[in-house]
Amino acid sequence: MGIHGPYGARRSDPRPGLADHRAWTAAPVTLPAEYADPIMPTLAVDDQAGSDMCMGAASAKVREWWRVKLGLPRVPLSFPYIYARGHQIAGDTAEGMQAVWAMEALERYGACALAEDALQPSTETVAQAEAASPPSLDKDAAENKIAASGPVDPHDAAALGAAIMHAPVIVIIPVYASMGVENPVQDGFGGWVALPPADLANAQVDGLHAVVAHGWRTWNGHLQRRLRNSWGAGYAMGGDVWLDASHPIEEAWSMTCALDPRCVYLHQTAAQARAWAAAHPDVPAAWRADLEAYALRQDAAAAGLGCT
Repeated sequence: MGIHGPYGARRSDPRPGLADHRAWTAAPVTLPAEYADPIMPTLAVDDQAGSDMCMGAASAKVREWWRVKLGLPRVPLSFPYIYARGHQIAGDTAEGMQAVWAMEALERYGACALAEDALQPSTETVAQAEAASPPSLDKDAAENKIAASGPVDPHDAAALGAAIMHAPVIVIIPVYASMGVENPVQDGFGGWVALPPADLANAQVDGLHAVVAHGWRTWNGHLQRRLRNSWGAGYAMGGDVWLDASHPIEEAWSMTCALDPRCVYLHQTAAQARAWAAAHPDVPAAWRADLEAYALRQDAAAAGLGCT
């Protein structure tokens, strides 16, 4: 399949206040043997080219997914913008990106539309991405903010599956010099599978890579998760690949919208938010308070007294 590096994901530093998403699940989820997300296949495949922006690409793709889920116009979102803002928040100028930086960038700033020429040699480094993402873009980016984000236990198949069924999940995987996503193998039926090296303990790891998990299948008795990559539509299965469950996953991240029904009203009216709260009397008090605060902001915006 060829060599696609650099990869650009970095292990996340702990961030206070983050909880495993299992704590957000209202009820146990019975996982089917197979699951195929219906939205992700309709979204364009990104190409990070020679940049380290895989984390920006993965987080932008999940936020694009949410736009479609919420019934908003389809807009490709700028991963160089998320990459730039994440580094500014972290105060870090080294290439590559932690998931916590990307999530924080989406929470604080959102993501603006992706210009057709957004990823050129002039935007392949942190400094160049920042130069291409001036503060004037922040106003347009704000409508794509997320409510919150958090980690999912990548070693808990049930927790990860439940999160994927709510919305695609960003996963960070090691890239091996042999096998893995750089060298997937054909399954004999038109599919491509990323398998780990036979000797994992001594395998050469070339870096970490961020991709989006959006489904799974059971193949010859093996669980395999479907990943959306950011290496262009010519990679594997039109930009996707199956990742065998025996392949390590370092981290998994979900936008809390995936498990928090409050976010359904991020782009809705005050009346709709209050109607949802009235129809769900058992929701936690903190959720109800957040919904009412959102409704009050919407009231103010409708009256011309402020912004949302």
